[in-house]
Amino acid sequence: MAGSDEVRQVVEALERQYDMVASGRAERSSMGLSGELPTAEELAAEVERFLAGQDGEENGRS
Repeated sequence: MAGSDEVRQVVEALERQYDMVASGRAERSSMGLSGELPTAEELAAEVERFLAGQDGEENGRS
């Protein structure tokens, strides 16, 4: 999974989003952001949900 193109794209999108928020250029209304970054726990939960979905997809293909 480390070489997954989809995972790379998700990480790059998250990095771009963070950079926009950190620099103050984010359009909160169009991005749905409240102006606060998620906690580490919230980020971890989202990653776990994503990975669980990936695991389910891989099991379905076998």
